[in-house]
Amino acid sequence: MIGLTKLRELNLPDAANGERPSHLSAASGLVCLDSTMYVIADDELHLGVFSTTDAGPGRLVRLFDGVLPEEKAARKRQKPDLEALTLLPAFEGFHHGALLAVGSGSRPNRRPGCPARA
Repeated sequence: MIGLTKLRELNLPDAANGERPSHLSAASGLVCLDSTMYVIADDELHLGVFSTTDAGPGRLVRLFDGVLPEEKAARKRQKPDLEALTLLPAFEGFHHGALLAVGSGSRPNRRPGCPARA
């Protein structure tokens, strides 16, 4: 049996104009590095960054340009469908490593990967 421990809520700052929920949902990839959790969601254009020592809101780091529609079917068609996140070891130009997010590959808009500095 695998034991689970809840680390925190994936809460975000409240959007002033109500454009997005106050949490990250559909999380599909996670990398924990020191006291920081990096989270991708299959219906987002951003990487979520959350502290494991502070329950305050996390922040979003943009990975892809554009805006996704709020309507569920339209959002599903356009989303990058990020499914995996991994930490790459240090290499030239990325002396502390990097994160690599990849999509499901099920459609052309879901094939790009996205590097981000760790």
